[in-house]
Parts: sequence; structure tokens; C-alpha cells
Amino acid sequence: MNVASEIERRSANRLIEGAEVLAHHYSRTHRADKAFHYLALAGRKSLNSYSVEEAERFFRQALCLLESETGLRRR
Repeated sequence: MNVASEIERRSANRLIEGAEVLAHHYSRTHRADKAFHYLALAGRKSLNSYSVEEAERFFRQALCLLESETGLRRR
């Protein structure tokens, strides 16, 4: 988690630029809240640049994380 929090600290004014990296690092920690946040941010960033497939990948990862953390399952 030290790597993720240090990247976040150093990128404080431009978090959207590093959303993918932060999502990657936080997804390997116990901070599911931060991982979800940065996965969703990376998805939104991808949509803004018309990378629909990449956005879908980030949003699916965020959804899977949410489901695993809350015990929710898709119908």
C-alpha cells in the first residue's frame, strides 16, 4: 500500500492522469474503496477519450470488486 499512497500523494493535483496506475496498485491492497474509486475514474477517463473497450474493462473490474467486497452477485 505504500507505493499506492505515495503515488497518490505525489499526483494529488492530477489524479485522473494516474488513475490507471493507482487502480492497479490499490487493487493489490486491502483498500477496496480506493481501488474502486480509481477503477471508476479510469473508466470515466477512457470514455472521455472514446476508448469504449478500455472503459468497459475498468468498469467491469470495479463491478467485480464491488460484488466481491459486498457479497453481491449479478442476477
